Amino acid sequence: MPTNKKVSVIIPFYNEYDYLENTIMSVLLQSYKNIEILVVDDSGVHGARQTLNKIKKDRRIRLLDYGVNRGVSAARNFGLDNATGDWIYFLDADDFISSGFIERCVRAAEFANLPVAGIIRHMNIPDKHIARFGSNSMDFVIYPIDTIGGTDAAAMHHQYIYEKKFLDDNKIRFCDGLVFGEDLLFYLLVAHYAKFASLTGGAFYYFRAPSPEKVRPYRTQDCKKWAITKQKFETEYAKIIALYKPGFKHPDAENLIKGITRMATPQMRTPWWGRMISGVIPVRKWRRKVRSHFAQRCN
Repeated sequence: MPTNKKVSVIIPFYNEYDYLENTIMSVLLQSYKNIEILVVDDSGVHGARQTLNKIKKDRRIRLLDYGVNRGVSAARNFGLDNATGDWIYFLDADDFISSGFIERCVRAAEFANLPVAGIIRHMNIPDKHIARFGSNSMDFVIYPIDTIGGTDAAAMHHQYIYEKKFLDDNKIRFCDGLVFGEDLLFYLLVAHYAKFASLTGGAFYYFRAPSPEKVRPYRTQDCKKWAITKQKFETEYAKIIALYKPGFKHPDAENLIKGITRMATPQMRTPWWGRMISGVIPVRKWRRKVRSHFAQRCN
């Protein structure tokens, strides 16, 4: 018997003002109507209220603003603590979903009576700025939540809806203060306690890649921040994998740690005048010495 349980859609917002209206409209136009939308304003330069004022007033929209920037993990947790729905869905403020997404997830949940349900993950890229995740299949499958990586189930929070009682009972939250890799740690906790997920298709999630002008280039002075991030991620990761069998390691997490380690390590860079001088010296050993000398001076 189909149910009509409420789904809380949590959208953390921090300066994604170009896309927030499109994101919210993709939720308002869902075929499944028993929803609430919680926009959590993480106190960026551009407030969410300006965008919400443009949208026709809808009682299902709630703006949560705790007045201080604490990061995406804290914003999601704040939304989760204030949600009144039976199910929780996390949607990023610059992405959007197809009109049947929530309904297909709810139907998958009803099919198997599991605390985690979602869409089968197949990816294609309609254009260079947007990746589409989902499947045209209308079948329902019970899938072991894949902690090793795979195509149908993966460590992506936007693929699933979660039963709120399940998250609360097992004290599953995003790692507060972590803004990189937080979704992977969240997924590993969910996978440990849920074991299985009910999946289906017929719906899609659209991931919008950040525009090049919004991607800040690597800066040596960021090394300290990355070192702090690395330490926090490794600490939380160690706590989570301790729940699994001895020796368990998740390949995505291990690769993530390697990437953060590179970002936390100052990169030696030779200035242009050092490269010019060393380039005109034909003797290789002297060229290497000059480059080494100037690289050390820069760092």
